[in-house]
Amino acid sequence: MASEDILNEIRARCNIVDIASNYVSLKRAGKNWVGRCPFHEERTPSFTVSQEKQLFHCFGCGEGGDLFSFLMKIEKRTFPETVKLLADSLNISLDVEGDKYSLLYKLNERATRFYSQMLFEKNGEKALSYLLERGINREAIEEFRLGYAPSGFDLLKNHLRKDSSEKEQLTAGLIRQGTKGMFDWVQNRLIFPIADRYGKIIGFGARALDENMPKYINTKETLIYNKSRVLYGLDKATDAIREKKEVILVEGYVDVIMSHQYGFKNVLATCGTALTESHISLIRGADSLVLCFDQDQAGRSATEKSIGLLMKQGKNIDVLLFQKAKDPAELLKNEGEDGFKKAYLEKQEFLEFSLSIASSKNKKDGFNYLLPIIKQIEEPIRRQAFIKDISERLNIDEGIIISSIKGMGPSVSEVIKDRERGILSAEKHLLKLMLEDEEICLWATKEIEPTIFLDPVGMEVFLAMKERLSEEVFSADKLARVVSEPARKLISALLAEATPEGDRYKDAEGYIKTMKERLLKDEIKSLHKEIKEREKRGEDVSSLLSSYQQLAMEVKR
Repeated sequence: MASEDILNEIRARCNIVDIASNYVSLKRAGKNWVGRCPFHEERTPSFTVSQEKQLFHCFGCGEGGDLFSFLMKIEKRTFPETVKLLADSLNISLDVEGDKYSLLYKLNERATRFYSQMLFEKNGEKALSYLLERGINREAIEEFRLGYAPSGFDLLKNHLRKDSSEKEQLTAGLIRQGTKGMFDWVQNRLIFPIADRYGKIIGFGARALDENMPKYINTKETLIYNKSRVLYGLDKATDAIREKKEVILVEGYVDVIMSHQYGFKNVLATCGTALTESHISLIRGADSLVLCFDQDQAGRSATEKSIGLLMKQGKNIDVLLFQKAKDPAELLKNEGEDGFKKAYLEKQEFLEFSLSIASSKNKKDGFNYLLPIIKQIEEPIRRQAFIKDISERLNIDEGIIISSIKGMGPSVSEVIKDRERGILSAEKHLLKLMLEDEEICLWATKEIEPTIFLDPVGMEVFLAMKERLSEEVFSADKLARVVSEPARKLISALLAEATPEGDRYKDAEGYIKTMKERLLKDEIKSLHKEIKEREKRGEDVSSLLSSYQQLAMEVKR
């Protein structure tokens, strides 16, 4: 486990707003940043990030915490994995022994260097010629670390055997088990190293240079590589995506490389699989997506399927079409930057693209194709305009269309639920003041006992603050690391709320008074019940009545 000093260094050098912006499109709102929560579907942004406190909180689903918590949740990693991920990205040494992930990263890095070297040797001439013929220049080859897997049976295996076993290489997916032993996972193929968001090689794609099929294959899934959860080129596109708030999705590795080579840095591709929700979670920081798939039937089908998935995320969706090339790479090779820009400017809004698809079908099939798309359109004006377009293009009466979709779309209750904001109790208001003001925290811990809290989570936060007041630095982010998950979420929620102006001590006294009154009322209720029970048994209740009257007097003060 990393030391507290290392954790503090990571906190000091990382900005949670920058990290969250890789996954969520954030907009400034006063001191904080807000956007749509990446952990649940919502129409009204309720995800809040505080740069000042380095915490996040969603008022919709209740998720919250610090930058470690955010990455653990969105990347589905453990705390040690998340710390190592951030430490590696900052070149901070953890000196952790026996890390099962480190070995995989190390083997992939060594394999990448081996493949890169092979590309520029005599055996790699054919692979290098293929890349140059496709229009990829030497600079892009080096930037994307392209390589060549030679035809030998075990050249990579022997290269890696110096400091790794066959079992370890097998775990990394770099060799395979055959009837005559272990051998390299591919031979005579062009190699595309696949990196995660932080530039670490996690797997490989390989293209055949002969008649072998399939044409493209990928390394097997490992502890660090899942093709449904990685987008090719993301490590090089993050800054451009953050700046443009837009992603252009293409199909192939070469499409990505050529796009970046010509200056279109916000281009990504899936790694030989259909677009998934996990892919979309990686690019939540983009408001708009442009689908730029191949111009064959498979590409059109992928475009149609992707639109349905993307609509659920509330993204602006366009489709980039071109007639004189089969894919973006060919378009760039033939027409260069200007050709791609022209195609981009002529891109179709997804509703228009969907109407074009529907118009090519018979009336019934076309309308059935459009029905689920209509359902996903939330804005009433936009939906009505689309219904009008459908009516004109398919020659269907608007009344029939409206009748067919009656009841579709978000209900009033769903909208209200998304926008509801609970009012914090006196306990939570007090905890918020304590979290933000160490002097109030010190005073309150002497003024009340933990048992005054009716909410056990609030009591946990109160006790954690009380125990850590003696520390040199009292901070909410450090506090969030030592409490339970419900308590962590409560801390992030309290700090995300705006602090009302006024006399903070007077407010704190008022909250404590309310809490004491609630406690007194509970005691009175319990005492009243005991008096009634004793009276039924004929017992003396004079002392209990005296206590009851004293408590009642305290409540009235």
